[in-house]
Amino acid sequence: MASENYVFLSSSMVKEIAMLGGNVSKLVPKPVEKLLKKRAKGIKQQHLKD
Repeated sequence: MASENYVFLSSSMVKEIAMLGGNVSKLVPKPVEKLLKKRAKGIKQQHLKD
């Protein structure tokens, strides 16, 4: 279960912020932040190939 600090924050909103290059470090734990950055980088690279 999410911490009380994040209960009203939509996970899809956090994902969108990360995909657009925004800072989510204060919104999610460090391992999640790293994973979101990795995914965002992969998506950007895929778009550059297309």
